[in-house]
Amino acid sequence: MSSRLSHCFRPRLLRQGCSALSRSEATPRKSLIFAPFHKLIRHSSTRDRPLRDTKLKVILMSSRQYCTFLVNDCHFAIEAADVAEVLRAGTLTRVPLASHSILGLLNLRGRIVPVIDLRRRFQFPEADPNRSRTNVVLSMQGEWCSLLVDELLDVVDIDDDRIEHPTAESPEPHLDAVVGIYADESKLVHMLEPQRILQSLVIHRPRGGIV
Repeated sequence: MSSRLSHCFRPRLLRQGCSALSRSEATPRKSLIFAPFHKLIRHSSTRDRPLRDTKLKVILMSSRQYCTFLVNDCHFAIEAADVAEVLRAGTLTRVPLASHSILGLLNLRGRIVPVIDLRRRFQFPEADPNRSRTNVVLSMQGEWCSLLVDELLDVVDIDDDRIEHPTAESPEPHLDAVVGIYADESKLVHMLEPQRILQSLVIHRPRGGIV
């Protein structure tokens, strides 16, 4: 694997760096469908795969679905249960005094949604202005936000016991948003916690208030 990236997280417990895959090395990707996200998720029926014993039940319960995407050629994932919709980046309303990571507000059928550029949030280089990017819209207990990513990948099933936790002594400055690392044969996938992404993003009012 290539080691040309210097901005990806490198947790010590895995003893390998996050590396970008060239398009020739990457596994084939499914076509993007810009639609309500629940239509992208595979649903399995218990009638198709009956629970024959307790052990099988435990295995099924420990697996979750994740939406995966690229930011600066690094692989990230977020729980599919938090994803409401995916759509192409569009026109935004700028927010005065907002955090540098907040690009603006998206009007999503009357709902006002703040858009967070993950390149800025993780202090990666700015994206090519001519590059088409994607909004991953999240809905979490009544709170809405959108993560602007470089490229949407697949919805994948990952077993909980295959996710390792990053070490506290990691020197990476933004490991606070990463709650786990999943390694397959060709790449590392950084598991993100949405609330941790939002914690450091506040909008300051002129009189010192915080939105």
